[in-house]
Amino acid sequence: MKICIISPNFREPTAWMISAYKTALALAKKKGIEVVVITTKTKGSKAFEIVEGVRVHRLSCFYIPDPANIAIVPFLGAHLWKIIRKEKPDRFLVNKYMFYTSLSVLWLKLFGKKVTLQTDTFPGYCWFGPSKLLNVIIWIYTRTLGLLVLRMADNVILLHEGLIEPARNLGIKRFVVIHNGVDFDSIRKAKPAKDILKFRGSKILVTYMGRLDDVKGYKLALEAAKNIGKKKRDVKFLFVCGDKYPELREKLQKEYKFIKFAGFRDPEPIWKATDIHILPSYTEGLPNTVLEAMANNVAVIATKVGAVPYIIKDGKNGILIDKGSAKGLESAILKLVDDRKLLNGVKKDSRIIIEAEFNWKKLADKVLANLSS
Repeated sequence: MKICIISPNFREPTAWMISAYKTALALAKKKGIEVVVITTKTKGSKAFEIVEGVRVHRLSCFYIPDPANIAIVPFLGAHLWKIIRKEKPDRFLVNKYMFYTSLSVLWLKLFGKKVTLQTDTFPGYCWFGPSKLLNVIIWIYTRTLGLLVLRMADNVILLHEGLIEPARNLGIKRFVVIHNGVDFDSIRKAKPAKDILKFRGSKILVTYMGRLDDVKGYKLALEAAKNIGKKKRDVKFLFVCGDKYPELREKLQKEYKFIKFAGFRDPEPIWKATDIHILPSYTEGLPNTVLEAMANNVAVIATKVGAVPYIIKDGKNGILIDKGSAKGLESAILKLVDDRKLLNGVKKDSRIIIEAEFNWKKLADKVLANLSS
């Protein structure tokens, strides 16, 4: 069986979408399964390449920057038809609903194809960004064209249980909950990044891993780090920001000299050297960084948004904070730094739920069964 995954991005330095990348690799490991990916082309990427055995087609697009963060592909239907005729896939998996590429569901149904749609949120219903105008636009979209996309899909995969009630309220009848996953094989093989170990020394390392977009709350993380830097000498901060805004990253590095800023990096070696991961997002679906950090026994501090409260039990396997509060983030970091027993306990318990419920070895079979039905 050949499966085509359509994703807004695919593990690039400027745009990660790690969930699509992990899904593609997990399915490609299955006997008799071939995976092809259709995604957008960002600066410096190739129109076609083979990534770890997966055939990747990248389409030219124009990008609407933060706070929209969306890539628009002109003549999407024509591009899809051309690649479909060449690759001849049997099934289609569209990851994820809230991006422009989800409109491919409409085109694929016109071609008479069987399509499964994945989503970790419903924008304008249970996902709201920091921009009021954007929130109005996505509210309208989810109740008009977006609703048509959801209802035309043959099946919808919800990435966490918190989406069951919203799905029912939106009138979606064909859905199933299948979590996004973590590859524990790659985690076991990974070694701590030597440069990061040298940077942290014997101190506690707090890592922010995410884009420098307002929705991720990176400014809150910077404020909290600045305040803690004035009080504590046993804590170091690392910001892994990708290569989307290199000029901004360089500017921040000059301003915040006590913080180490990094571009696109493989996450596992970073997690192996990290004690605490912070994610002060204003909104989220099912954040992959939370899953990966916890799988690596990293203590996570994250806002109570999206699927995060379904994963983290406050004070046991992580710390939950209110969104928009740099002071709340600062207090949570200091709470773990000042109480090593609590920090070690949280780190120890972090992996348990991820290994039980978010392991790709178990989840890949569920996704494959859904696509085959």
